[in-house]
Amino acid sequence: MNSNNTSATLAQTILGTCPVSCMILDEQGKITYVNNSFEEVFGIDQSSLLGTDQTCVPRDDLKSLFSNDSEVVLHETGGIARTFKHSQQKVKINITDCFEIHYFLEQADDVLRKDNAQLHEELSDLRLADPVTGLSTERALMMVLESQVSHSRRYNNPLSIVKMFVEFDEKTMASDDSCKQCQLTVSHLLKDQLRWADVIGQLSPREFIIVLPETDKSSSNAMAGKVSESLVRLEDVESALFGITEWKKGDTAASMLHRVEEGLAQAQQKDELSAVVL
Repeated sequence: MNSNNTSATLAQTILGTCPVSCMILDEQGKITYVNNSFEEVFGIDQSSLLGTDQTCVPRDDLKSLFSNDSEVVLHETGGIARTFKHSQQKVKINITDCFEIHYFLEQADDVLRKDNAQLHEELSDLRLADPVTGLSTERALMMVLESQVSHSRRYNNPLSIVKMFVEFDEKTMASDDSCKQCQLTVSHLLKDQLRWADVIGQLSPREFIIVLPETDKSSSNAMAGKVSESLVRLEDVESALFGITEWKKGDTAASMLHRVEEGLAQAQQKDELSAVVL
């Protein structure tokens, strides 16, 4: 499966019906996608924008949309000025696949169409990457897993998932900054030890899921052992527990997740460094 196509599909599927206007740029700053809301709000078709950047966008008033400012103003014909709240998110799912999503919310004269708190909540639900670690969110991970399950069902290729729970020490958990730093350290360790094709997701500060294409449960268990050895060497980590499962005929993404959660629950009951394979 091509990682570029996977990421583009993820973003477009999630953002397609989003009520907030969205624009996706590639690493060269060129437009690769705008959603329906963007077309309606700015009055331009996606086909006119694809492949353009700030220097060649078809309308001069749209150039301000490429800025990094938290507020952008469009000066339309006739002297009309429209103000938009602007936020952006860089998404990097693997070493070859990186893009930037821009969100625009138009303000009325004095009142936002939706207040900032509501916008923040909506954008959190739409995120493809965790804001602290940059790892895939549960939403993005589920879409990848469902695609991989379909691939295994069609070609009978091995596929494993690993759910990992990392127990930080009490001092780390008591400090928000320390907890975030420890999450970053764990995420960097995982990225260093896993293949580029593997997808790492984060469900909570201490829970991680790894999707391992073309990998059986024996190899996944060996990988978990190596990761656990590295984790327990970290100063702030007390233990690491794993649930592991492999795709079986008839499995869905949901059934695999249920089984791997059961494996992790069994590992946690053992109250020691362990991995349970189901």
